[in-house]
Amino acid sequence: MEKTIRCPDCGDNIFPEFGMCPVCLYRLKPSDYHQQGMKEEDFTGIKEINMPPNKLFGKIKVFGFILVVVFIIVKFLERL
Repeated sequence: MEKTIRCPDCGDNIFPEFGMCPVCLYRLKPSDYHQQGMKEEDFTGIKEINMPPNKLFGKIKVFGFILVVVFIIVKFLERL
């Protein structure tokens, strides 16, 4: 048996997989799922994305900063 929830606007039973009521075209909000004891992630497939910090990008920024500082120092010493 598939889960259905009640549309907060018209009260019709709807399938939450579609994200909207076919009768009154009410778009379901995350709070609508939670009020009826369900999780939105179960139906939408959207979960929190945990991206690991990009350590390589951080190292490239540090290396680039050091390179620019060395370049500025060399140009300054050439003028003397």
